Amino acid sequence: MRPATAEELLKAFQTLDKENKGYLTKEYFLKLMMEDGEPFTQEEIDEMLTVALDPDTGHINYEYYVSQLLVPPSIYDLIPKKKEVRKIGAGVLF
Repeated sequence: MRPATAEELLKAFQTLDKENKGYLTKEYFLKLMMEDGEPFTQEEIDEMLTVALDPDTGHINYEYYVSQLLVPPSIYDLIPKKKEVRKIGAGVLF
């Protein structure tokens, strides 16, 4: 499964932002994360809010939040590829 693109994430947030304000309230965000679909744990919510919540307004500016969620594709190059491991003597006939 590939990670969502910035455009896909923004579109999802924009769908939730019925008034096109560019942000979601903390209360609405919490309701979505805890009540709709498979709910997140309180620990997961706290981690999200650490990044998502604007401390000045108390809102989630989703364009900023999406920019913080994105992982550059090159980061996947750091994950070791599975190597074929050959046992000693494998393929050798005696």
